[in-house]
Amino acid sequence: MRRMSYFGMITCATIGFVGCFRSPAPRFFTLTPIAERANSGAMSPQGPRVTVVSLTIPAYLLDPRMCIITNGNEVVRDEFERWAEDLDTNFRRVFVEDLSRELRSSNISLSDSSTQSAGAHALRAEVLSFDTDTAGAARLRVRWSLERDAAQPSFVLSEWSETVQGDTPGARAQALSSLIAAFAREIAAQVPGTR
Repeated sequence: MRRMSYFGMITCATIGFVGCFRSPAPRFFTLTPIAERANSGAMSPQGPRVTVVSLTIPAYLLDPRMCIITNGNEVVRDEFERWAEDLDTNFRRVFVEDLSRELRSSNISLSDSSTQSAGAHALRAEVLSFDTDTAGAARLRVRWSLERDAAQPSFVLSEWSETVQGDTPGARAQALSSLIAAFAREIAAQVPGTR
């Protein structure tokens, strides 16, 4: 009986000890459209038509764990700070909403094919980098083309950066969201008759 009691105490102590070293629960973050950060006014069904025929992001961003760039080219991932949805899906959704708000148009759409709707501007974009670094900078580099009824797109390389306001994953997500809004503003400025 005494031996059983001793064994029970050791088991309970071991379970308690191991419980103290449990991993923290993961936290999930999302990019935020400008519509959720500011009142941008009503959108018009008569607004400009833009079809996002392609918008790709680099493969290193497809991991659900958030990453930080260190030493210029090293990618460090955090096991407990994660994107709430696939980053490519989240990026596209936020960009389309931001561009809709910038143009005040309900005619901004994503296409599953490489062709745009009749009379629409076709946007093709390749995100080259979209990340934050240990120095507190967020960066977005995009190669993009905006054409109307053109067979041969002409590509432009644009880059934006912003200082992350804090050292938290939420602050990093907010800075990255602001960069998407900057991209949407640049595209909106290129749509004829909108500025």
